[in-house]
Amino acid sequence: MKGKTVRLASKVNRDNSKEYWYFEYGRKSGERIASNLFTYISPASREQRKHNKEISGLLNTELASKILDLAAGRSPFLINARRQTNFLKYFEDWVKTHSPKGNRHAMGCIRVFKEFINKGSGHPRYIFLQQRLYTLSGLWFPAVSILL
Repeated sequence: MKGKTVRLASKVNRDNSKEYWYFEYGRKSGERIASNLFTYISPASREQRKHNKEISGLLNTELASKILDLAAGRSPFLINARRQTNFLKYFEDWVKTHSPKGNRHAMGCIRVFKEFINKGSGHPRYIFLQQRLYTLSGLWFPAVSILL
């Protein structure tokens, strides 16, 4: 993402009372990330003015953080090289890095899951799992047949 930058942008709601803020990495789809924060356009009370000041500070610190992340080479998008193409491989890698030392529970889960997939019976749970993983194949994980 060399040369990329992030900027703070906003959209006004329909009744022109609030401004919703988002971070814009570009104009294409998926390049605008919501901050889930809003400010009042014309604050009517002291609480609303205080809210606007707090949100302004939060937005500025978050923007600075995102700019530093971009400068360090970290991006808000998952790079294709880091995506796992195989759910079992992803799960095994996750267990190796995140399971506590001496805890074999997660490794046992992987073993039982592999046995379950390799059976390939007409069991309703197997059919459900096969259909579910097939629907996920468009997003992150391939179909069960590729897992074997």
